[in-house]
Amino acid sequence: MPSLIAQRALAIAVIIVVAAATARVAALVLRRMEERHARTGAQGRHTTIFPLLRDIVRYLIDFLALVIALDKVGINTASILAGAGVVGLAVSFGAQSVVQDFVTGAFLLYEDQFQVGEQIGLPGLNLTGTVVEVGLRTTRLRAVGGELITVPNRFITEVTNFTRSVAREDTVSVILPARLDADPRDVRRTLERVAAAVDSRAGVAGMTDATGGVQLWTLTATVPPQDHDIAEKLREQGLYELGRAGMLRGPALEGGADGA
Repeated sequence: MPSLIAQRALAIAVIIVVAAATARVAALVLRRMEERHARTGAQGRHTTIFPLLRDIVRYLIDFLALVIALDKVGINTASILAGAGVVGLAVSFGAQSVVQDFVTGAFLLYEDQFQVGEQIGLPGLNLTGTVVEVGLRTTRLRAVGGELITVPNRFITEVTNFTRSVAREDTVSVILPARLDADPRDVRRTLERVAAAVDSRAGVAGMTDATGGVQLWTLTATVPPQDHDIAEKLREQGLYELGRAGMLRGPALEGGADGA
């Protein structure tokens, strides 16, 4: 009898060790996959999916280890699993909210409505925050004030993703005058240096006119509406550089902003 108990204890110990080692290896493999995919982009989505995969794998390994251990000590696991199906069916009627959480969470992940690190709003709940964790049952947000908010997925009926919103951009233009007898190639090189120094989004559209004893050159930049002060910077720097090079002639003219 003692030898039988010792054999069963040894078998259970081996099962626990093998299960722990398997879970550790699986977690390591998934973590390496996550790091590799993160270097190729879409890091937010990988940060959302891989923790879920690790949890699912861990739960599955723990469940299998438990079933094998019970079988080793002589417990009929087949009848337990059959009974668990009946009990699970009964429990499901009393836990419909949990089932709804899981179903909604699965659709949120499949449809990629938001990812970890993105700022979202939930109009139906009057909540706004940064996504900290996306689970099959709950979603966690970090509010502006720092509070951690846990929302059951079944309550997420509408999502506003501020991170993926597309901001309207405008094209601003600045017209600068140069001497008519100045070498156009020198003027272009000077204005290209001006554009590069002011903002990477700025560039030289070209010489738009050459009448009245003056060359008219246009610099443009496509920027959000709040960055229209870039036109003033282009004009000031352009006038300064053209004047220092001895190529400035007449007043500078500024164009308007056109919707991009």
